[in-house]
Amino acid sequence: MSGTLPVQIARTIRAADGYLDLKLVEDAVLELKGVPTDYHQDRRYLTVVYRLCQLTDDWTRGRDVSKTLWTQHAEDVDAWVNYAYAVRRAESIEAAREILVTALDQFPEEAIISYNLGCYECQLGALDDARAYLLAAFTLSPGLRDFALQDADLERLHADIRQGA
Repeated sequence: MSGTLPVQIARTIRAADGYLDLKLVEDAVLELKGVPTDYHQDRRYLTVVYRLCQLTDDWTRGRDVSKTLWTQHAEDVDAWVNYAYAVRRAESIEAAREILVTALDQFPEEAIISYNLGCYECQLGALDDARAYLLAAFTLSPGLRDFALQDADLERLHADIRQGA
């Protein structure tokens, strides 16, 4: 379902999202319970539910929700990234990697895809591949280099990243 939501439904979803901003999970859940099932396929609702899954580490549900968003909005890079991240947590890094390898073909200029692939390759022990993906990400978005130095997924490459690799 897309388009205009009834005002009260839109307010309820925004309220749940606001509660999540404040890490008030129980309040967000209560708000979301007020959304009729007719609107459970709406992008805005699903996006808030995905955020809830992230905060509660419910990666099986997060994978299912993000897959729905990805299926409905494959033109949105965030849908790919969120789906891959949830698959990583619910299934495996290898499965998440396959999603992002496909996404890279569709979004070659999106640094976050190359960055996440670099993280996945580093975790899988493919350090040369990780370096190549990270170089592509840093070329597209130089600010990611500082972020990478704080990323535990890239700990094995922190020295290389500091040296400009």
